[in-house]
Amino acid sequence: MLLAVWTLLPASAQQNEGINFIKAQPFENVMKTAKAQRKNIFVDCFAVWCGPCKLLGQKTFPLKEVGDFFNDKFICIQYDVEKGDGVSFFNTYKSHIPGLPTMLVISPEGKVIHSVVGFREGKALIADITKGLQGKSLSALQEKYDAGERSIDFMKDYLGALKDAYKKKEMETVSKAYLADLPVEALMDPDIWNMDKDYISNPYSSDYQFVINNSYNIKYKMKESSMMLDRQMSRGMDRAVNRLLPSLEKKDVQPATLDSMNVLRKLLLKNELLDSKAWLAKFEIARMKREDRARDLNEYLKFAKSLQLFYWDRMYLRGIYQYLNERIDDKSVYAEWLTDLNELQKLENASPLPVNFYGLIADLNTKLGNRQEASDAKAKFDKLEKINNEKVSKFYEIFNQQ
Repeated sequence: MLLAVWTLLPASAQQNEGINFIKAQPFENVMKTAKAQRKNIFVDCFAVWCGPCKLLGQKTFPLKEVGDFFNDKFICIQYDVEKGDGVSFFNTYKSHIPGLPTMLVISPEGKVIHSVVGFREGKALIADITKGLQGKSLSALQEKYDAGERSIDFMKDYLGALKDAYKKKEMETVSKAYLADLPVEALMDPDIWNMDKDYISNPYSSDYQFVINNSYNIKYKMKESSMMLDRQMSRGMDRAVNRLLPSLEKKDVQPATLDSMNVLRKLLLKNELLDSKAWLAKFEIARMKREDRARDLNEYLKFAKSLQLFYWDRMYLRGIYQYLNERIDDKSVYAEWLTDLNELQKLENASPLPVNFYGLIADLNTKLGNRQEASDAKAKFDKLEKINNEKVSKFYEIFNQQ
């Protein structure tokens, strides 16, 4: 409790060497003070539940070098954005506060000059704020960008300012627009690569295809971690494959859908990613579903199981077993599935948010005449569904607070 109180006190009450935050008050009053002293305003936006906010209060704001810098140049104030005058401030400037902590530099007239989101150590915070004071504030860089400035050094500064402000969507939009005007081979330039590498995730795009087809050279020249780059390429491929599957499984599959599959398939056959075999297998399974070949799919599933292709993709496995259960009437097969599903459920029960196979287990036991086993599985299904729903609801409750 003492620690929590400490972090919420003005730095002047904590120790005189750090930032002297004035007491929270209407921002109109703060602007009047700033005009009278001809200073900009430094605003620390926090909430009591925010861990990084507390770290700023404990480790950064009390430092002498930080206090010397900010007390000399700014009128400094803190707002709890969920209480009192902080709520009004947040409502006025919420477009500049994407998360907490957010630190804003605001002119005496109320214009946002610069913003920094997230915890910073002392020297890093001073450096980030100094960039804003030296004409590299987000607002100044935005004006130059809108005026057509596109030099390499400028783009690095602009994307850096967007990153400091936690404007992820804007960073991606600006980066992609910049790369669109360059030949894809420009990615071999370290400056271009470092600006764009985090946004290369769409397997249908020329930049993704260039990277995956030249991954060895990129890893060597850019000194990129092989594991990290492969993971990035794999995440993009995984999204593309799974989005395509529902359309691929339809009987009236469109030629454009098949064309998209062939683009991905060609990339997977040429380049070995983390789950290439599993994604290719999903394309084959989609074709079997489209052609109503449930028996063939059941045999193919045994093959996939022997290679552990979907060992971690158990939600996908549940969908396959559900599909087969609706189309195959064979008690000997049901017994095999029960063995598989009970093993999968045992593995899932050790995870934080288990995939619920108990409904299928109950249905198969019913078909086999195992009334007690079916009743037990149904009860476990209901219990696990309730637990999972409560966990998901709690997650969204916490997420919405942020």
